[in-house]
Amino acid sequence: MKDWCRSRLGRHELPRRIELVDALPKNAAGKILKRELRRTGEHERGVPPRAA
Repeated sequence: MKDWCRSRLGRHELPRRIELVDALPKNAAGKILKRELRRTGEHERGVPPRAA
């Protein structure tokens, strides 16, 4: 996966980490819930939750 990224992306665009998941969180219409993905990533990195 990293080799594929290196061959197609610039150095500044390379992801630091690649995580494969079985399923992405989706809403009732089938759209991917990007906010949920961000919250998961922020939680893993120890970023404090944002105020609503």
